Amino acid sequence: MRRSSLAAPLALAASLAAATPTLAAVVHGLQHTARGGATLTVTGSGFADRALEVGNLGSSGQDGVAIALPGSNGVSVTFGTPFAPLHEPIIHRDLALRSLVSGTPVTHLELHADQVGPNCVMGASSPGALSMRVDIWDGDQLRYSVHHPPGTPVTFTTVSIEEPMEQAAYKNGCCCNCNVILIKLTRSVGLQITGVPVTGTGVVFTFEMGADPPPASEAVIRCATSSVSEGAGGAMLLSQVLVTTGSPPGTPGTLPASLDVVSGALLSASPSGGISVSPDGTRNPVAVSLNGLPPGEPVIEPLQSAGATLDAD
Repeated sequence: MRRSSLAAPLALAASLAAATPTLAAVVHGLQHTARGGATLTVTGSGFADRALEVGNLGSSGQDGVAIALPGSNGVSVTFGTPFAPLHEPIIHRDLALRSLVSGTPVTHLELHADQVGPNCVMGASSPGALSMRVDIWDGDQLRYSVHHPPGTPVTFTTVSIEEPMEQAAYKNGCCCNCNVILIKLTRSVGLQITGVPVTGTGVVFTFEMGADPPPASEAVIRCATSSVSEGAGGAMLLSQVLVTTGSPPGTPGTLPASLDVVSGALLSASPSGGISVSPDGTRNPVAVSLNGLPPGEPVIEPLQSAGATLDAD
């Protein structure tokens, strides 16, 4: 596919009617489906602030959302502050990356987060991993890099599970057969792992695998609250969801290249096993952006288009 410059993101006047909870929605060019008793509400008046609020989250741990990932390397999710004025606090959240193996969904990567008093404790696992390395970054400075048994938790001190953060789960089969979980905060905080204190803005869990992991088919995010009050359940906001399509450029603390829907596009799996970009039916211009690719970097995943404009910055 020829990549041409993408004009400045269009400020499209796509005003929404009163937001109504639903069980399925296309947001960020991806199909989202409610899990358990959750409901989905599309928020925002245009593509610049379009987001998805997942509400009615209870204490079972089964309520959340599944995101279809068409033949990608994985997903990057940015969590925002829910718009719901009153909601039960979330005490647990997990993010699972799944692939189809002989037609059956299999979890290849999982991140668990639990609120323990004022702290958030996170641990990651990848079934079949040969080893796990934990890197802690403070901005662009690597502060800690040690191998630990898979599942070893990291404590984020005085951090709420509901504060804005970015979480990514993806495979990196280009330079090594690895699965990766990345967590990025908007501020520097104190962290602890096996009793060792470190200061940082993000954590990367890298799992060495014996073979190249298969492409992702979906990501599932589930939450649990401590209880459900009358008329108010838990809520989380997905302010952005990106499909990852390549290896991380530069340091391991950076995200891989990603495919971001700017307007009018629906992402799906192509017959060749890549990603297909097609109009989403809104009649808005079809525009997607390839972010994080250095100049001249080839597109790792095969893309098929239907009038898409790509930006390779």
